[in-house]
Amino acid sequence: MVEYMMSYCGLVCSTCPIHLATLVPDRAKQQTMRASIAEELSKIYGTTSPLKEIPDCDGCKSVTGVLFTGCADCGIRKCAREKNLENCAFCESYPCEMLLKHYVYDPDSRTRLDEIRQKNNLC
Repeated sequence: MVEYMMSYCGLVCSTCPIHLATLVPDRAKQQTMRASIAEELSKIYGTTSPLKEIPDCDGCKSVTGVLFTGCADCGIRKCAREKNLENCAFCESYPCEMLLKHYVYDPDSRTRLDEIRQKNNLC
């Protein structure tokens, strides 16, 4: 079984470009990566994200680390933390409206959380 850092919503941090940029020691390369991330976010959400809004991110479960602006303000993260959940697969309201909207952009998240629910007999 493969172990990886996963967010509450089912995203895998090891494939997240924001987290990957955090791990790069070369500041110039980080800036290039962040510029690409800002461009991608503008395509997905139709907004303009200044580079300063794409800081380092240690993952949404981090308590003392830094978080990407979108993660820090995420309603899914807030809800899961208030319910003290490992991730959303363990929620009584799974899948909620917030997750269903998230799955439009990352359907693999649903697959991961559904697998956790099945493995833990939560279905």
